Amino acid sequence: MQKALKTAYFLELDFIEDLGDTKNSFINYYRYLKSNDLFGSNNILDFTDFILDLGLENVDPDNSSFIEDTARYLKTIFEDYGIEIIYHQNYPDFEDLRREYEMYLMSLNKVKTRTAILDDLRLIRYLADPNLHIDLETGERIEPFFCTWDNTFYQFRQKMLTKHKDKYAFYHIYNPSKLINKICLERFNINSNILTNDIFAYAEANYNISSKVKSLLDIIAPIIGKTAKKNIRLIKHLGQIRREQFEYQASTEEGIDPNINLPIEEVLIDTINYFHSPDVKVTFEDFSAFFCDEKNYELIVSFIKNGIDNIKNHNRIEKKLLKSFEANIESILNNNMHKN
Repeated sequence: MQKALKTAYFLELDFIEDLGDTKNSFINYYRYLKSNDLFGSNNILDFTDFILDLGLENVDPDNSSFIEDTARYLKTIFEDYGIEIIYHQNYPDFEDLRREYEMYLMSLNKVKTRTAILDDLRLIRYLADPNLHIDLETGERIEPFFCTWDNTFYQFRQKMLTKHKDKYAFYHIYNPSKLINKICLERFNINSNILTNDIFAYAEANYNISSKVKSLLDIIAPIIGKTAKKNIRLIKHLGQIRREQFEYQASTEEGIDPNINLPIEEVLIDTINYFHSPDVKVTFEDFSAFFCDEKNYELIVSFIKNGIDNIKNHNRIEKKLLKSFEANIESILNNNMHKN
């Protein structure tokens, strides 16, 4: 939701197609409803209206209480539908599982934030607990399930159960459309009005199962967010670079490979991962602030172009280029502090 609201600042840009598609489910569902004129009588003019119409009141993604307010709202919704909310215990084997999961993600070249990794693991560990597979009141066996479009969980579940076969229990993994089909078939209640196949087809088509692949839009929107209008020159320049790379790839014999990032996207992904590392002096927050300051336009574009050359010549961005960029950011930040 937070990423969706930050991405929404880009939706009215007339060159948004140059930035690539988004995989954000909220944005894609909003676009689906809008393009098919499915808002009905609701007075929804933009994405913010759409979120307000859902019942959320705090629509400022940078507000300090945004996460807390959204969680409180979702808790109310779940409780209204009789959905129990659980709070995770401190699992004694959590750190061992975390290392296994991170190694697994590395083997797939899949990048996730630390928060996403921890959230994944808490859910996986909870669902794999054999004690949860028995209804304490009736003694009957129950079948926990994980609803997700991310199909990389299947293989990790298999690895986890193979390595720790006497410790963890099997749990199901379904994407949303398969889960709805399962529920309808079990209840023999096939109702086309519940959710249409068109919605699922649209959502699944926009969810790239190779989640290492990210569009330029999905990469820069969480960083730039509401400063998009101030950074039109930078965003437009990056979009132009991406469009030129896309058109060149499309003209080659191999064509566009949907499982591979374009060079500009690869540079930005590597850069973001670099500044997320605890070993660097410049924090990710400092990097984000630097990236959003239009005064740094020339330096950012120069760095990205050098990074693209690295990708072309070495298939990766060189560490010395990243360190040099970090040093430039640190120097500028220090100078700004002295001026203040």
